[in-house]
Amino acid sequence: MYAHLFRGTVIAGVCAVLVVVPVITRNDADTLVRTPPSVSVATSNSGNSTTFTITVQHLDENNKKLKDFHVDPIAGKKFPSMSGGSTVSVSQAGGATQSWQISGGGTSGSLHICTGDGQNPPAGFGDGGNITITVPWNPSQFPKGQDFACAWTATSDGLKIAGSNGTIATSAGTSAPNVRQITMSINGGSGLPCPINTTTTLRVATETGFSGYTYQVYTATKVNPDYTDPLGIGLETVDYPVPSGWGLTFSNFSGTITSNGSPSTMPTIAVPNNSGLRGDAFYAVFALLDDGVPILASDPITCTIQ
Repeated sequence: MYAHLFRGTVIAGVCAVLVVVPVITRNDADTLVRTPPSVSVATSNSGNSTTFTITVQHLDENNKKLKDFHVDPIAGKKFPSMSGGSTVSVSQAGGATQSWQISGGGTSGSLHICTGDGQNPPAGFGDGGNITITVPWNPSQFPKGQDFACAWTATSDGLKIAGSNGTIATSAGTSAPNVRQITMSINGGSGLPCPINTTTTLRVATETGFSGYTYQVYTATKVNPDYTDPLGIGLETVDYPVPSGWGLTFSNFSGTITSNGSPSTMPTIAVPNNSGLRGDAFYAVFALLDDGVPILASDPITCTIQ
Protein backbone atom coordinates (compact mmCIF):
# COMPACT_ATOMS: atom_id res chain seq x y z
CA MET A 1 0.00 0.00 0.00
CA TYR A 2 1.54 3.33 -1.02
CA ALA A 3 0.76 6.88 -0.01
CA HIS A 4 2.48 9.90 -1.59
CA LEU A 5 3.35 13.18 0.06
CA PHE A 6 3.81 16.07 -2.36
CA ARG A 7 5.94 19.06 -1.35
CA GLY A 8 6.52 22.08 -3.61
CA THR A 9 8.54 25.28 -3.11
CA VAL A 10 8.41 28.37 -5.41
CA ILE A 11 11.59 30.41 -5.60
CA ALA A 12 11.64 33.80 -7.29
CA GLY A 13 12.69 33.55 -10.91
CA VAL A 14 12.73 29.78 -10.76
CA CYS A 15 10.01 27.41 -11.69
CA ALA A 16 8.39 25.34 -8.98
CA VAL A 17 10.26 22.15 -7.98
CA LEU A 18 8.12 19.14 -7.18
CA VAL A 19 9.68 16.54 -4.83
CA VAL A 20 7.89 13.19 -4.51
CA VAL A 21 8.66 11.27 -1.27
CA PRO A 22 7.12 7.80 -1.10
CA VAL A 23 5.90 6.65 2.31
CA ILE A 24 5.52 2.87 2.42
CA THR A 25 3.40 0.95 4.85
CA ARG A 26 2.97 -2.83 5.24
CA ASN A 27 0.10 -4.95 6.26
CA ASP A 28 -0.23 -8.65 7.12
CA ALA A 29 -0.32 -9.59 3.44
CA ASP A 30 3.29 -8.37 3.08
CA THR A 31 4.64 -10.85 5.69
CA LEU A 32 7.46 -13.04 4.36
CA VAL A 33 6.34 -16.65 3.95
CA ARG A 34 9.04 -19.32 4.36
CA THR A 35 8.86 -22.81 2.92
CA PRO A 36 8.92 -25.34 5.77
CA PRO A 37 12.12 -27.39 6.00
CA SER A 38 11.96 -30.88 4.52
CA VAL A 39 14.07 -33.96 5.22
CA SER A 40 14.11 -37.36 3.55
CA VAL A 41 16.20 -40.38 4.56
CA ALA A 42 17.34 -43.49 2.71
CA THR A 43 19.57 -46.36 3.88
CA SER A 44 21.86 -48.95 2.35
CA ASN A 45 23.96 -51.77 3.81
CA SER A 46 27.53 -52.64 2.93
CA GLY A 47 29.38 -55.31 4.86
CA ASN A 48 28.40 -54.81 8.51
CA SER A 49 27.60 -51.10 8.13
CA THR A 50 24.51 -49.02 7.38
CA THR A 51 24.79 -45.73 5.51
CA PHE A 52 22.11 -43.10 6.10
CA THR A 53 21.69 -40.66 3.20
CA ILE A 54 19.86 -37.54 4.36
CA THR A 55 18.46 -34.99 1.93
CA VAL A 56 17.57 -31.60 3.41
CA GLN A 57 15.88 -28.57 1.85
CA HIS A 58 14.86 -25.09 2.97
CA LEU A 59 16.90 -25.17 6.18
CA ASP A 60 18.93 -22.04 5.49
CA GLU A 61 15.91 -19.85 4.80
CA ASN A 62 14.50 -20.97 8.18
CA ASN A 63 17.78 -20.19 9.95
CA LYS A 64 18.35 -23.84 10.89
CA LYS A 65 21.17 -26.36 10.61
CA LEU A 66 20.91 -30.13 10.83
CA LYS A 67 22.89 -30.88 14.00
CA ASP A 68 21.49 -34.19 15.21
CA PHE A 69 19.83 -37.29 13.88
CA HIS A 70 17.96 -39.76 16.12
CA VAL A 71 16.79 -43.22 15.03
CA ASP A 72 14.36 -45.49 16.91
CA PRO A 73 13.87 -49.26 16.46
CA ILE A 74 10.39 -50.74 16.37
CA ALA A 75 8.85 -52.24 19.51
CA GLY A 76 10.47 -55.49 20.61
CA LYS A 77 13.61 -54.83 18.54
CA LYS A 78 17.05 -53.37 19.22
CA PHE A 79 19.79 -52.14 16.94
CA PRO A 80 23.00 -54.18 17.02
CA SER A 81 25.85 -52.94 19.16
CA MET A 82 28.14 -50.53 17.37
CA SER A 83 31.78 -51.20 16.63
CA GLY A 84 34.32 -48.42 16.73
CA GLY A 85 34.44 -45.40 18.98
CA SER A 86 32.08 -42.70 20.18
CA THR A 87 32.40 -40.49 17.08
CA VAL A 88 31.45 -40.90 13.44
CA SER A 89 32.20 -38.93 10.27
CA VAL A 90 29.28 -36.97 8.81
CA SER A 91 29.83 -35.51 5.36
CA GLN A 92 27.94 -33.43 2.83
CA ALA A 93 28.40 -33.93 -0.89
CA GLY A 94 30.51 -31.11 -2.25
CA GLY A 95 31.12 -29.82 1.26
CA ALA A 96 32.93 -30.49 4.49
CA THR A 97 33.21 -33.55 6.72
CA GLN A 98 32.49 -33.18 10.42
CA SER A 99 33.05 -35.47 13.40
CA TRP A 100 29.81 -36.02 15.37
CA GLN A 101 29.12 -37.90 18.57
CA ILE A 102 27.34 -41.26 18.30
CA SER A 103 25.74 -43.42 20.99
CA GLY A 104 23.07 -46.09 21.40
CA GLY A 105 22.41 -49.49 19.96
CA GLY A 106 22.98 -52.79 21.74
CA THR A 107 21.71 -52.68 25.32
CA SER A 108 20.36 -49.14 25.04
CA GLY A 109 17.47 -47.79 23.01
CA SER A 110 17.65 -45.22 20.23
CA LEU A 111 20.64 -44.35 18.08
CA HIS A 112 21.81 -40.76 18.67
CA ILE A 113 24.13 -38.96 16.23
CA CYS A 114 24.73 -35.32 17.16
CA THR A 115 27.20 -32.45 17.04
CA GLY A 116 27.20 -32.34 20.85
CA ASP A 117 27.31 -29.49 23.34
CA GLY A 118 31.05 -29.15 23.90
CA GLN A 119 33.03 -25.92 23.74
CA ASN A 120 33.56 -26.03 19.98
CA PRO A 121 30.96 -28.38 18.47
CA PRO A 122 30.74 -28.82 14.69
CA ALA A 123 28.55 -26.31 12.88
CA GLY A 124 26.13 -28.84 11.42
CA PHE A 125 24.85 -28.74 7.86
CA GLY A 126 22.36 -26.62 5.94
CA ASP A 127 21.10 -26.78 2.39
CA GLY A 128 23.41 -28.35 -0.14
CA GLY A 129 24.36 -31.83 -1.20
CA ASN A 130 23.20 -35.05 0.46
CA ILE A 131 24.46 -35.71 3.98
CA THR A 132 25.82 -39.21 4.63
CA ILE A 133 26.45 -41.05 7.90
CA THR A 134 27.88 -44.58 7.96
CA VAL A 135 27.30 -46.55 11.16
CA PRO A 136 29.54 -49.59 11.75
CA TRP A 137 27.76 -52.44 13.59
CA ASN A 138 29.15 -55.33 15.61
CA PRO A 139 30.06 -57.94 12.95
CA SER A 140 28.98 -60.89 15.12
CA GLN A 141 25.51 -59.40 15.72
CA PHE A 142 24.68 -57.69 12.42
CA PRO A 143 24.19 -60.90 10.36
CA LYS A 144 21.78 -62.32 12.97
CA GLY A 145 19.26 -59.48 12.64
CA GLN A 146 16.84 -58.42 9.94
CA ASP A 147 16.02 -55.10 8.27
CA PHE A 148 12.93 -53.32 9.55
CA ALA A 149 11.54 -49.82 9.12
CA CYS A 150 12.74 -47.34 11.72
CA ALA A 151 11.50 -43.99 13.00
CA TRP A 152 13.79 -40.96 12.87
CA THR A 153 13.90 -37.37 14.05
CA ALA A 154 16.11 -34.61 12.63
CA THR A 155 16.74 -31.69 14.97
CA SER A 156 18.83 -28.54 15.20
CA ASP A 157 19.83 -28.31 18.87
CA GLY A 158 22.85 -30.61 18.67
CA LEU A 159 21.92 -32.58 21.80
CA LYS A 160 21.79 -36.32 22.45
CA ILE A 161 18.15 -36.49 23.53
CA ALA A 162 15.50 -36.15 20.83
CA GLY A 163 12.67 -33.89 21.94
CA SER A 164 10.35 -31.27 20.56
CA ASN A 165 13.00 -28.58 20.99
CA GLY A 166 14.63 -27.82 17.66
CA THR A 167 12.77 -30.48 15.67
CA ILE A 168 13.18 -29.96 11.93
CA ALA A 169 11.33 -33.03 10.63
CA THR A 170 10.37 -36.59 11.59
CA SER A 171 9.64 -39.81 9.75
CA ALA A 172 5.92 -39.48 10.48
CA GLY A 173 4.00 -39.66 7.21
CA THR A 174 7.10 -40.61 5.21
CA SER A 175 8.44 -43.84 3.79
CA ALA A 176 10.64 -44.87 6.73
CA PRO A 177 13.99 -46.43 5.80
CA ASN A 178 15.05 -49.92 6.83
CA VAL A 179 17.74 -50.51 9.45
CA ARG A 180 19.12 -53.79 10.82
CA GLN A 181 17.30 -54.75 14.04
CA ILE A 182 17.40 -57.69 16.44
CA THR A 183 14.48 -59.21 18.34
CA MET A 184 14.82 -58.67 22.11
CA SER A 185 11.35 -59.36 23.43
CA ILE A 186 10.16 -59.67 27.02
CA ASN A 187 6.46 -60.43 27.47
CA GLY A 188 5.88 -58.96 24.02
CA GLY A 189 6.79 -55.53 25.36
CA SER A 190 3.67 -55.37 27.54
CA GLY A 191 3.42 -54.98 31.28
CA LEU A 192 3.14 -58.22 33.26
CA PRO A 193 0.43 -58.69 35.96
CA CYS A 194 1.73 -60.86 38.79
CA PRO A 195 -1.18 -62.07 41.01
CA ILE A 196 -0.43 -62.90 44.64
CA ASN A 197 -0.12 -66.58 45.58
CA THR A 198 0.57 -67.37 41.90
CA THR A 199 3.53 -68.28 39.68
CA THR A 200 3.55 -66.21 36.48
CA THR A 201 5.52 -67.04 33.32
CA LEU A 202 7.70 -64.34 31.78
CA ARG A 203 8.16 -65.03 28.06
CA VAL A 204 11.41 -63.93 26.42
CA ALA A 205 12.72 -64.32 22.87
CA THR A 206 15.56 -63.28 20.58
CA GLU A 207 16.87 -64.28 17.14
CA THR A 208 17.60 -67.95 16.42
CA GLY A 209 21.17 -67.00 15.50
CA PHE A 210 21.92 -66.45 19.19
CA SER A 211 21.51 -70.14 20.02
CA GLY A 212 24.05 -71.04 22.71
CA TYR A 213 24.31 -67.52 24.13
CA THR A 214 23.78 -66.94 27.84
CA TYR A 215 20.80 -64.83 28.89
CA GLN A 216 19.87 -63.03 32.10
CA VAL A 217 16.66 -61.38 33.29
CA TYR A 218 17.45 -58.34 35.43
CA THR A 219 15.05 -56.64 37.87
CA ALA A 220 14.93 -53.34 39.74
CA THR A 221 12.39 -50.91 41.18
CA LYS A 222 13.70 -47.94 39.16
CA VAL A 223 14.43 -47.43 35.48
CA ASN A 224 17.22 -45.31 34.01
CA PRO A 225 15.92 -43.82 30.74
CA ASP A 226 19.35 -42.39 29.90
CA TYR A 227 21.00 -45.84 30.15
CA THR A 228 23.72 -44.49 32.44
CA ASP A 229 23.24 -47.31 34.97
CA PRO A 230 26.25 -49.55 35.67
CA LEU A 231 25.09 -52.26 33.24
CA GLY A 232 23.80 -49.83 30.61
CA ILE A 233 20.47 -51.68 30.31
CA GLY A 234 18.14 -48.95 31.59
CA LEU A 235 17.65 -50.43 35.11
CA GLU A 236 19.12 -49.31 38.43
CA THR A 237 19.90 -52.88 39.51
CA VAL A 238 22.52 -51.88 42.09
CA ASP A 239 20.84 -49.07 44.03
CA TYR A 240 17.20 -50.12 43.59
CA PRO A 241 16.96 -53.93 43.77
CA VAL A 242 13.64 -55.68 44.31
CA PRO A 243 13.31 -55.85 48.14
CA SER A 244 14.06 -59.30 49.52
CA GLY A 245 11.26 -58.69 52.04
CA TRP A 246 8.70 -59.08 49.27
CA GLY A 247 9.50 -62.77 49.21
CA LEU A 248 9.36 -63.12 45.42
CA THR A 249 10.91 -66.22 43.83
CA PHE A 250 12.57 -65.75 40.44
CA SER A 251 13.17 -69.01 38.57
CA ASN A 252 15.07 -69.59 35.29
CA PHE A 253 16.19 -65.95 35.26
CA SER A 254 19.48 -67.07 33.70
CA GLY A 255 20.34 -69.83 31.28
CA THR A 256 21.08 -70.59 27.64
CA ILE A 257 19.23 -69.66 24.46
CA THR A 258 18.17 -72.67 22.38
CA SER A 259 17.89 -73.08 18.61
CA ASN A 260 14.41 -71.49 18.57
CA GLY A 261 15.68 -68.22 20.07
CA SER A 262 14.22 -68.83 23.55
CA PRO A 263 15.24 -70.67 26.74
CA SER A 264 14.21 -74.30 27.03
CA THR A 265 12.20 -73.29 30.12
CA MET A 266 10.75 -69.80 30.40
CA PRO A 267 11.50 -67.62 33.44
CA THR A 268 8.83 -67.45 36.15
CA ILE A 269 7.92 -65.13 39.02
CA ALA A 270 6.27 -66.59 42.13
CA VAL A 271 4.45 -64.13 44.41
CA PRO A 272 3.64 -65.26 47.97
CA ASN A 273 0.19 -65.10 49.51
CA ASN A 274 0.67 -61.63 50.94
CA SER A 275 -2.08 -59.11 50.19
CA GLY A 276 0.18 -56.34 51.47
CA LEU A 277 2.19 -56.63 48.26
CA ARG A 278 -0.76 -55.76 46.07
CA GLY A 279 0.03 -52.65 44.01
CA ASP A 280 3.81 -52.95 44.36
CA ALA A 281 5.73 -53.01 41.09
CA PHE A 282 9.19 -53.59 39.67
CA TYR A 283 10.83 -53.59 36.24
CA ALA A 284 12.39 -56.43 34.25
CA VAL A 285 14.84 -56.54 31.31
CA PHE A 286 15.86 -59.53 29.19
CA ALA A 287 19.53 -59.43 28.14
CA LEU A 288 22.04 -61.50 26.19
CA LEU A 289 25.51 -61.80 27.69
CA ASP A 290 29.04 -62.18 26.37
CA ASP A 291 31.56 -63.17 29.07
CA GLY A 292 29.01 -62.13 31.67
CA VAL A 293 28.47 -58.64 30.21
CA PRO A 294 25.14 -57.57 28.61
CA ILE A 295 25.53 -56.97 24.87
CA LEU A 296 21.85 -56.73 23.87
CA ALA A 297 18.86 -55.96 26.07
CA SER A 298 15.11 -55.53 25.76
CA ASP A 299 13.29 -52.39 26.81
CA PRO A 300 12.16 -52.55 30.46
CA ILE A 301 8.64 -53.77 31.22
CA THR A 302 6.62 -53.18 34.39
CA CYS A 303 5.66 -56.16 36.55
CA THR A 304 2.77 -55.26 38.87
CA ILE A 305 1.71 -57.39 41.82
CA GLN A 306 -2.06 -57.78 41.92
